Amino acid sequence: MCSSIGLCLAVRCGRARKRLNLRPKSFEVLCHLVRNAGRIVGKDELLEGVWPHVHVTEDSLTRCISEVRTALDDTDQKIIETVPKRGYIFLAPVIPIGLGDGVPQPVVATAAADNVTPSIAVLRFETLGADAEQEYFGDGLAEDLITSLSRFSNLCVISRNSSFAYSSRHSDTSQVGRELKVRYIVEGSVRREATRFRVTARVVVVERQNVIWAQSYDQPLNSVFEVQDDVTRNIVGTLITNVSRAELARSMRQTTSSLAAYDYYLRGRSLLSNRSGTDRGRMVAEARGMFEKSLAADADYAPAVEGLAEAYNIIWLEHSDYRATTDEHRNPRTLQRALEFADRAILLNPYSANAYITRAYILHWLYRRDDAQEVVEKAIKCNPNQSDGRIGHMMMQPGRAQEALDFFQNALRYDPFPPSIYLSWQGNSFYLLSRFEEAFRTLKRGSERMPTYRSMFVWLVAAAAMADHMDDARQAATIVMT
Repeated sequence: MCSSIGLCLAVRCGRARKRLNLRPKSFEVLCHLVRNAGRIVGKDELLEGVWPHVHVTEDSLTRCISEVRTALDDTDQKIIETVPKRGYIFLAPVIPIGLGDGVPQPVVATAAADNVTPSIAVLRFETLGADAEQEYFGDGLAEDLITSLSRFSNLCVISRNSSFAYSSRHSDTSQVGRELKVRYIVEGSVRREATRFRVTARVVVVERQNVIWAQSYDQPLNSVFEVQDDVTRNIVGTLITNVSRAELARSMRQTTSSLAAYDYYLRGRSLLSNRSGTDRGRMVAEARGMFEKSLAADADYAPAVEGLAEAYNIIWLEHSDYRATTDEHRNPRTLQRALEFADRAILLNPYSANAYITRAYILHWLYRRDDAQEVVEKAIKCNPNQSDGRIGHMMMQPGRAQEALDFFQNALRYDPFPPSIYLSWQGNSFYLLSRFEEAFRTLKRGSERMPTYRSMFVWLVAAAAMADHMDDARQAATIVMT
């Protein structure tokens, strides 16, 4: 493919195109990176691919990379990034523009031409195989992808609460796109076996129903994190023209060398996310146990530490009939343990928006409200697609009820089907603004969805009485007192 003379590559950024004159070996290095765009290419692989059967030092490779970056005007590594101790990655999406008369045509590195922020929803990945208990694994992969994508300011990403209302197997992407008001849908499937896993993922343009990116992976289980990062980079590169290195760094989750740690974490995360009804207390306690097992396998695994912080916070906050945690409810030591884990999670991973919000929520209940607000601002910097209802709750309780309602309204862009608990917090906000009829209607809907959530009924009693719905007030009061 390469000759002894300088060769050219056509690179298009936006609408501009320029031709690059490179020495043969530099061009071969670039070609190898382009052919493997979106994944980390190790230095040994590049040396073997470009200088087969020839012993050269890494200095030769470094000089070629430097020449390519100079030709591409890539001093800030937006096109070719150095991954410390691992190799290099070509960040721009790549498409061939065809062949003519048997002559290879230039490869075009291009970026999406959207002039507006691309909006995207990641559906639940379909779990293939007969073992239904493995669904937590597919859900975990999809949720991790949502978390990674949400860290890019140029993407509007629908939250897990809403996108997981749909599955990749049973959903009509055109209908999903209309209901979630997004331009792109990510679908996927996963099959997990003893030592390997298979993942497929694709991005569908809702309006035209065409696939603009798709990839299948058949890898050992210990490659799961590399696959997740590769999927993230490819999707982001397909949809976003300019991506900052800081955002790329934030998007890469903290990984662990222990598959057991990751597996226990996913099980715990699934229990927390799906807790409901009279089993809420048991599910939170079991989730805490899973996070503890995760940390037993890897003591520095940040997501598991973050999970423990959230679990302790929930146990302190939410009333439950689960006897194993009864003594921990509203126990100051429980909240202090939550704060300790939240602090540690942030030290281990300063890019985790959820860890910041959990810490802020704990500070809120410790009545350190100003400190909590400062931490919330850090969370929003880490994740611009922020719709976590705890933020609205932290606004509502100190009397910033209108700000809370505004937050919930704006959050609907990212979470059009929010959790039922949001109805409680919205209803509380209406009540504090003396909008008693709206408070009553909102809390009434919430109580129907969460018939075991006592705090909802406490506010419902007050709202119903103030709105002169006395029968409803008496009925709610009876529930509170039993």
